[in-house]
Amino acid sequence: MMSNCLGHAEPGQEKFYVAFGDHNVRILTADGVRALPLRLDLSNHSPTGFSWGYGGSGPAQLALALLADALKDDERALRLHQPFKWQVTAMIKRPCWVLSVGEVREVAIDLENLDQTLCTQG
Repeated sequence: MMSNCLGHAEPGQEKFYVAFGDHNVRILTADGVRALPLRLDLSNHSPTGFSWGYGGSGPAQLALALLADALKDDERALRLHQPFKWQVTAMIKRPCWVLSVGEVREVAIDLENLDQTLCTQG
């Protein structure tokens, strides 16, 4: 099962977020595997856990947790997690998936650039 999930992983990347269809998300690094914390301390969207594939509370909690871990900046994670939810976690339609830390950071930067562009145009 793991090989199917990691089929889209790029070699040389140091950290991946992996889901195996059980609504738990794991962080995979060269040092091993650990659970992605829910980060309910930042916002309590979904105390029952992560979800994806729709625009609800579980995908919002997942977006927040992914961003907090990848960015190491709780304020940025809080600011970006709702747009990240709509662009990423709500769009995941498979039970088994993988995201690299680089992909999470790239989307965060794109969202910040978009926000800045909209602010300067308005």
